[in-house]
Amino acid sequence: MRTFATLVCFLTLGSAVLGCKDDPKPAAKSTTPKKAEPVPQDFVINDFLGDAAAVGTTAANEGAAVGEAAAPSGSAPGMDRQMKVLEPGAEPRAPKRYSFTKGKTDLRVATFRMGVSQEAPGQPPQMQNQPPLKVSLSFVAKDEAPRTRFMVKIAKVELAEAKGIDPREKAQVDGMLGKLTGIDVTFVASARGSVRELAFPDDPRVQQASEILPVFQQAFEYGLAPFPEEAIGVGARWEESNEMKDQGVKATVVTTFTLKEWAGDGGIVLADVKRSAPKQQVNDQRMPPGTMLELEGKGTFVFQVKLDRMSPRVEGDLTTTVKLEARDPKAPMKPPQAMRQTIKMHQTLDMPGAGAASPAAAPSAK
Repeated sequence: MRTFATLVCFLTLGSAVLGCKDDPKPAAKSTTPKKAEPVPQDFVINDFLGDAAAVGTTAANEGAAVGEAAAPSGSAPGMDRQMKVLEPGAEPRAPKRYSFTKGKTDLRVATFRMGVSQEAPGQPPQMQNQPPLKVSLSFVAKDEAPRTRFMVKIAKVELAEAKGIDPREKAQVDGMLGKLTGIDVTFVASARGSVRELAFPDDPRVQQASEILPVFQQAFEYGLAPFPEEAIGVGARWEESNEMKDQGVKATVVTTFTLKEWAGDGGIVLADVKRSAPKQQVNDQRMPPGTMLELEGKGTFVFQVKLDRMSPRVEGDLTTTVKLEARDPKAPMKPPQAMRQTIKMHQTLDMPGAGAASPAAAPSAK
């Protein structure tokens, strides 16, 4: 795989970037639907965005939690997610609530690293580490708790490393990423840490860079550790379950949180994430009828928490394995083509200059 081609695949941040082309050729745009093929080269299953979290306009996101199809019954109207406490933890126990200071600015740097391996019958295994991406963000709280609106300015988007990239290709990528500098994004955070109403401006630059917007959603989604309604103490465990849907594929995401440490207004929260989509049909016009997909994913995130600000540090890994079966429409009697792809993502969110100071860290995805 060529570096630039795989970088484009990385920027889509899909859970299954199925078969990036080694040597993409420029092509004229056409309004004619693509013909079905066994495994389209540009097919992407993106489990970071659900249908209700589509980006582009405020209206498309109003009232929807990031990565959540709908507000569950029993939650605060239009705001908090529903969580189930599994263990309350040790005494003393107390509700954990964020209290952001209006007008305060928090600077954070998000870094994303991804490796992709692919296996298919009759083909040698392929593996590629993608160039890491770094996003500098400026968070400003515009309101007081319990419902705080944040304005986030994208200060800079760049490659964290440029080793091995052709200078001309790097210049092309830098030009694309540079267009996002200065764009303002908004979202609302509850006192319990639920993130909702993520909205990008109606800006041509946003539309042109739609493929990399999931990068920013990840930074916002994992910027705060969400807490349950009940009082909890050290050792407490609580669970959140959501259903997501993308390109016709329904997946369940179950996250179990553990309060590892707490002192004063801060501590350490561990999150274990499990994502699954049982074998099911993919509704994509580029695929022949009956194409089946199965998905399994798991990850671990560690949050440094301070209740008066965005998390000072977050680090985590997420591994997703996708199995795809598709029949060749030109030879429907042949056995289906099978493909297996594993995507490993390592993500950090840091205060500038504070990346090395972490009391706890998730295992690195290498």
